[in-house]
Amino acid sequence: MHVWTALSKVLDKPSGRALWIVLSCLPILTAFFIVLVHGANHPFLEEWYATALIAIAVHDGTFTLSQLFEPVNEHPYVVTKAILALHTALTNYDLRVDMLLNVVMSILIALGVIWLVRRQDRRLAFQLMFPLSVLLISHLQAVNWLIAFQNIFLISALCIVIVLLLIQLRPISWQTLCLAAVVALIGSFSMGVAPLMWLTPLIALWLRGYRRWWHYALWFLCTALVFAYFAVRVTESLNAPLTLEEIGLIVHFALAFLGRPLLPSLDLTLSTVLGIVGIALFAFNALLLWLRHPEWLGTWASLAAFSVGAALLTGYGRRAFFVDYALYPLEPRYITHSLLFWSASLVISASNLVVWRQVRGSQRKTWRALRMVNLSAGVVLSLMFVASLRIAVIPGFKEDVACMLEFPMTRDLECAIRLGSEPKHALPALVRIDQLAVRRLGAFAERPTPMIRDQNVAMPLERLPVAALRSTAEARFVTWEHAEQTYSALVQVAPAQQTWQLWFHHIHVPTYFEAQLYVP
Repeated sequence: MHVWTALSKVLDKPSGRALWIVLSCLPILTAFFIVLVHGANHPFLEEWYATALIAIAVHDGTFTLSQLFEPVNEHPYVVTKAILALHTALTNYDLRVDMLLNVVMSILIALGVIWLVRRQDRRLAFQLMFPLSVLLISHLQAVNWLIAFQNIFLISALCIVIVLLLIQLRPISWQTLCLAAVVALIGSFSMGVAPLMWLTPLIALWLRGYRRWWHYALWFLCTALVFAYFAVRVTESLNAPLTLEEIGLIVHFALAFLGRPLLPSLDLTLSTVLGIVGIALFAFNALLLWLRHPEWLGTWASLAAFSVGAALLTGYGRRAFFVDYALYPLEPRYITHSLLFWSASLVISASNLVVWRQVRGSQRKTWRALRMVNLSAGVVLSLMFVASLRIAVIPGFKEDVACMLEFPMTRDLECAIRLGSEPKHALPALVRIDQLAVRRLGAFAERPTPMIRDQNVAMPLERLPVAALRSTAEARFVTWEHAEQTYSALVQVAPAQQTWQLWFHHIHVPTYFEAQLYVP
């Protein structure tokens, strides 16, 4: 408690307030530094067969709205694709725009959470500005900043924060509900978290004071329409009934998922323990805050429920992978959602220190227990969070891209695997027979031209003239005609005079590797 009092005194001074603001801005500067230094203007993993095809369609003028709603790995990606389609025409598919937007969204999430605290207590909001900034703009999220399509995590997190801001800052009315529903709809189409966008805000709605039946009738009508839309698109694998063992796997996955931001080393057991500790600590503080200021609890209970729900939904979708890969819930891309949980836990812990400070009589024992638990947990968990920063994954995408460009000469599969290929395919190539979209490297076969057959479809592959492959970083698309067909190519590189094997599902032929992506 003496630490809290000392901090309050420091922040009362103008110099202390200025220093606090500067410290709170340091994570922002770090985030922009990471993107500008490590960001590679190069598609990664799903981008090759999802958003990159959107960019080519926009460039060719063949883009249709139906492409926005084609799911990728069970996720709608609608907002991600829409952002890319909007800026492709202006930036010539410059992925650095998406990366900078990812950082901006992290900043907006942090500002939104701080603003929610400010509604409760302005002094507390200023005191928590630095720790919340460190948490929510932590470079633990570097993977989500540096991979453009990873903004699905940031968009959904930003949307739930905006929904809670609307509920708490605007008057109780149907207009507020409509605005919140619009934002929830946007978040529902960012990734597969539609249930969380509609169910978790119910806690905040009730504790905010929404009591009329038609408030919930409106909200549940919107919820039912969104659920019905997604229900018809759920695949058979996600519809399969769960066994007791699978439920255990999902819960284990979710606990490890939540504990990951405080993990000083990649250890599944420790991460699971941290997840359990976090939930217990949150429940303890939530009960105490409920006794003193129940109206303050709605926001943070909704935010924590969103994070826990995201952990469970991810575990449900990835449970089969968890069996073969025990560290799956510790993937860096999941950190954005788990950070929301720890931010909510931090706020309610600090809120309790404020609202319980003036208690008298028999409640002093409760206050002492609260202070001991929160201060002890706060010190230990803060130290673990600081230790976790050293294992933050900042991918060397620029080095990986250079490795890929030299791949035909070096045949180094390590960089190919880092950029998202599956080792079982041996080479990082993905062929869409209907479009001949080749991930990473374009394939041009030696003469005589072979025919690549898939069922009843045959496609000739020929080596194109070198002159047609020239491009610059400023002109990312090259268009040429061949055999009365128009082709667009994305990010061309000079041909390497080496032959190799490229697997088209179950078919392989000797090929030249010359470019990154071709679509007729």
